[in-house]
Amino acid sequence: MNIGVRAKRVAWMLWGVATLLVAVSFLFQFLNSSTAAPSSSGSFWLATIVPLSIATIGALVTSNRPENPIGWIFALIGALSALHGLTGGYAIFGLLARPGSVPASELIAWLYDWLWIPWVGTMLTVGTLLFPNGKLLSLRWRAAVWLSVAAMVVAAVVRSFLPGPLENFPTIDNPLGIDKLLGARQTIDILSTLPFLGAILLALVSLALRFRRSSGDERLQMKWFVAAASLAGFAIIVYGITEMNEDLVTPGLIKFREGLTVLGILAVPLAMGVAILKYRLYDIDLVINRTLVYGPLTAVLAGVYMAGIGIFKALFTNLTGETSDAAVAFTTLFVVALFTPVKNRFQSIVDRHFKETPDPAKDLKRLEQELRSVVDVFEASRITGRLLDEAIKAFDAEAGAVYLNINGQMVVACSRGEWNGHAEIRVPLEHDGRRFGELSLRTQNGTARYTAQDLAVLQSCANLVATALSFAETEKR
Repeated sequence: MNIGVRAKRVAWMLWGVATLLVAVSFLFQFLNSSTAAPSSSGSFWLATIVPLSIATIGALVTSNRPENPIGWIFALIGALSALHGLTGGYAIFGLLARPGSVPASELIAWLYDWLWIPWVGTMLTVGTLLFPNGKLLSLRWRAAVWLSVAAMVVAAVVRSFLPGPLENFPTIDNPLGIDKLLGARQTIDILSTLPFLGAILLALVSLALRFRRSSGDERLQMKWFVAAASLAGFAIIVYGITEMNEDLVTPGLIKFREGLTVLGILAVPLAMGVAILKYRLYDIDLVINRTLVYGPLTAVLAGVYMAGIGIFKALFTNLTGETSDAAVAFTTLFVVALFTPVKNRFQSIVDRHFKETPDPAKDLKRLEQELRSVVDVFEASRITGRLLDEAIKAFDAEAGAVYLNINGQMVVACSRGEWNGHAEIRVPLEHDGRRFGELSLRTQNGTARYTAQDLAVLQSCANLVATALSFAETEKR
């Protein structure tokens, strides 16, 4: 079995584990639907959609780019985040929905309290350090990886043994808390968090340096991450503003904040996946431009608006004794008047730093790529190799080879895997009644799992390659 096939199987096995955990978590979400959940432990999105999305991205990246460790990282943290969501639902069920109905509820609540650190931390630190090609900027950045791992271990261990109420379940004291640390709880918590924040900062510095040095395809990939980071930053700003103005928070705003937070969390792995697999799919410059302009600007203006309402409400009440309707109207006019010049200024800054610089040779490069794709068709080694690679991937084959008819003898033109001549599938390369060669595949389970339609499609592709070989032969004459 070749490495690509093995990697694909392992990746989708991890996806299956994550899916199973999400399914059980979904069941607990249903059972807990009428129970008020503390903090984010009962979030449907964080327990189901987020881990399933991360696991799917990991499986897709690993299947198509097994050499890139980012796919493996996402596959693992997808399963870990699914386990984290499951522990939250289990704890709510055993502690709040039906107290005492399941065993070890307090211990599972304790596990939920710190289990987010390894998967969130790995995504923000190690994943960022390796993005987009799976390699560090230089060997010196290995220290940043070790710092990130050590910081996550320290943060998780400290959080596991700090005494007092659990953050996500404040009615439950830490069952493994060390009472001797109670007096220094806050200090220890801060000191253990600082290395974690430092590791995230180092990862962001690495990302900034990589973006600065990047060009071509890598720069396109980096821009996808910039767009996602902008959305995540916007979500953090909104969350911070609403937390500081609790009097203005409404149930609708809380739902909006939760949805935006989920989008912010999802944006990072989704952008990484798209950047690695399909970074040419959309006009990423336009996405970044709009995200950077309207995301942070909207957050800033929302903060100004909320703060303005509070200030002018107090001012009008003290001076006139009237209601705050005038304050609201005055603040609205103020924000509208402020929006246009600030937006224009911010737009110019973004355009200057992120807009593509003129490239006089861009059209010529595109023409070169188009011509190269045509030329490749007339090179037997390239077209037969491409056919073999795609056939092995589609039929999950262990090995394969393409034979060409040269002076009446079948000669191996290219092969993949440990090819020994044994094949379950043999497809001729024919055009106009002439046999140019043969495609041979050694599969895992013979041909039983493949339909006649599958084999017909493979034959059609083989005949097209034979047609290309015929044209190439004519050109040589």
